[in-house]
Amino acid sequence: MRNLTIRKATDKDIEAMVRIRKTAFTDKEVKGFMPPERSFFHSVNGLRKEWKGDNRLKGDWEINLAEEKQDVFGYIVFKT
Repeated sequence: MRNLTIRKATDKDIEAMVRIRKTAFTDKEVKGFMPPERSFFHSVNGLRKEWKGDNRLKGDWEINLAEEKQDVFGYIVFKT
């Protein structure tokens, strides 16, 4: 059994979230939803610009993530 932790994201997790997004979806796949460069998760700088504080982005989006042994391997973004 895996020992997973679900917690609120912090700005220290931004690089991991961008890495996960780029690993999970190609730019071609993202284009089905929007131009990749418009995604908050396209780049570290882009996500930092949208970061509001705590685990929140501008527009009242909240981020929680999953980690195992301090290795972030997934996240969920939802509107509050």
